[in-house]
Amino acid sequence: METTPGAIVQAPNQPLQSPGTPGRTPFLRRPVSAGVATALILAATVVFYLLFSGIGQAFFWNTYDRRAPQERAYEAALKRVKENPDNADAQVALGWALFQKGQYNEALASYKRATDLDPKNFRAHYNLGLAYAKVEKWERAMDQFERAIEVAPNNFLPHYDLGLAYRAVGKLDDALAELSLAYRLNPGSVDIIYAMGQLYEQQGNRESAVQQYQGALSLDPNYAKAAEALRRLGQSAAATQAGGTK
Repeated sequence: METTPGAIVQAPNQPLQSPGTPGRTPFLRRPVSAGVATALILAATVVFYLLFSGIGQAFFWNTYDRRAPQERAYEAALKRVKENPDNADAQVALGWALFQKGQYNEALASYKRATDLDPKNFRAHYNLGLAYAKVEKWERAMDQFERAIEVAPNNFLPHYDLGLAYRAVGKLDDALAELSLAYRLNPGSVDIIYAMGQLYEQQGNRESAVQQYQGALSLDPNYAKAAEALRRLGQSAAATQAGGTK
């Protein structure tokens, strides 16, 4: 076979190769093994999942997640009741989950069941009182708060809520007695001081009402309800006085 001087000689039936790379096949022309192909597919799948699950979490599932804790609490309480229907604490937990969801009649049923199962259960009576107060059945609420006090006389909560219930029905002297007792059991409570201010204002005792509102603000300068009450009464929220209850 004649050749031209300087020409590249190729063996018959051999593919053309670039100068300086004898015997090497370009990378893109090499066959890919099954193992490498599988690894590439898995890697692509992982990247796709991480990318789009992150997008979904950011844009589509956040609203559900914000509601989830309340729903999970309800589902857990309901499951507990199904497993232990005669457990008073389980009924109380279900009642509270329903109360949080705004299902007050259903909450009442669970709390009543709890008081039937355990007549000395403080939380059952107290929470039942709260549920009755929420639907403004004040006489029934007061009865349950009194039962809770019988079980735990030194707990300030039923005294406080009993005082609010008395105030709601116009029994102002009884309300003052219960709120004062609640404060003695839990001194420094701005909620109790504020409630007493409301009570004095309802009685027409403006001076004592102002003292209570100022007392609440002296303990918590950010207590907005007391500041608003003072503005309504024409007082400066900055002119606070320590003290509070009488």
